[in-house]
Amino acid sequence: MTGIDVKGVEDAKKAGKWFLDHGTGTAIITLGEKGTVVVTPEFTRHYLTPEVKALDTTGAGDIFSGAFMAAMSQGTTIDDSVVFANHAAALSTKCLGVVEAIPDLEDVEDFLRNSPLKNQ
Repeated sequence: MTGIDVKGVEDAKKAGKWFLDHGTGTAIITLGEKGTVVVTPEFTRHYLTPEVKALDTTGAGDIFSGAFMAAMSQGTTIDDSVVFANHAAALSTKCLGVVEAIPDLEDVEDFLRNSPLKNQ
């Protein structure tokens, strides 16, 4: 959509700014194992993804989206929602399949609680 070939964090920041320049209030660009970039009028931030031994990344983007929206619907900040979603998506890659890989809330919370990235 943007015409920007997003290969890393700096490209994602440029793409996010493009979306803001075209009327989007917030842009979230996921980069798989390279993390997530959020661009808003107030800030641009790169969030790291926890390292895992990935078996199947097929549904990780969808799981990120669902986890992010679930967290936001509970009144969580955008920062905490992205961190939560990054952990849910990373956890999902440790399992084969898509539906089978959707982590339970308890598993994501436990993974997040023990993560060195929880307060990035």
